[in-house]
Amino acid sequence: MAGIVFILIFVSSLEWFRRNAWEFFAISHVLVIAYFIFCSFHTPKFLIYAYISVALVAFDLILRFFLGTSVLPVRSTVFRKRGPGIVQLRFPKRITKKVFYHPGQYVFINIPSISKLQWHPFSISSAPHDKEIEVNIRSLGNWTSKVEALVQSMGEGESIWIRADGPFGNLRLNYYRYKTVIFVAGGVGITPSLGMLRDIFDSRKKKRSRIARVIMIWAVPVEEEANW
Repeated sequence: MAGIVFILIFVSSLEWFRRNAWEFFAISHVLVIAYFIFCSFHTPKFLIYAYISVALVAFDLILRFFLGTSVLPVRSTVFRKRGPGIVQLRFPKRITKKVFYHPGQYVFINIPSISKLQWHPFSISSAPHDKEIEVNIRSLGNWTSKVEALVQSMGEGESIWIRADGPFGNLRLNYYRYKTVIFVAGGVGITPSLGMLRDIFDSRKKKRSRIARVIMIWAVPVEEEANW
C-alpha cells in the first residue's frame, strides 16, 4: 500500500498536474501521511522520518510567519490588463509585516476568488520607496489564464481580494558602486529589473549612488508587449 500511495504522489507531481490540476496536486500530497503510516507497519523505526518531516514543515511555517506576512486579505488598488497576456496587480504595503523589501525579491500571491489553495510567486516590480507593491502576471498556465480572464470580466477601477506572502529571496546586487549598469531581460522577465530601475532613479534623486548611465536591453516576442 505504501508503494501505491508513493506512486500516486509521484504521478500527481508531474508538470501536467501542477499546471492544469494544481488543487489535485496539492491535496494528493496530504497522502504522505498515509505513506508514513503504511511504512510504519513494516517497521516502527520509519516513524522517525515522519517526525523529522513534521518538524521541518513546522519550522518552515514558523519562519514564514515571522519573516513573511500575516497573510491577511486586502483589496488590490490596481488590477488591470497591461499588455497582451499581462496583468498588473498593485496592493498596499500594509499587508506585509516587513514593509521594506529589496529590489529583485518576490512575493507569493493568492487570489481566493480563483483558488483558495494556489499560491504563486511573482517578482516585485515596484521599488522599496513606492507606497504600493506591484507585480505583473503573465498568462502562461491554467491559474494565470484565469487571472487574465478575471481582469477581463471586471469593470474599470474594480478591485479584488488577494493575499500575499513575502517578500522572499536575496538578490542583493550592489549596483550603486558602478557608473554604468546594463540590464538584459526577455519578455515578462523584465519584472525584477523594473524594481531595480525604479530604485536606481530614486537613488539618483537622493544622490546616494554613482550611477551615471543605465542601458536596458529588452527582447519581447511581439511589439505590443513593449507598450508597458
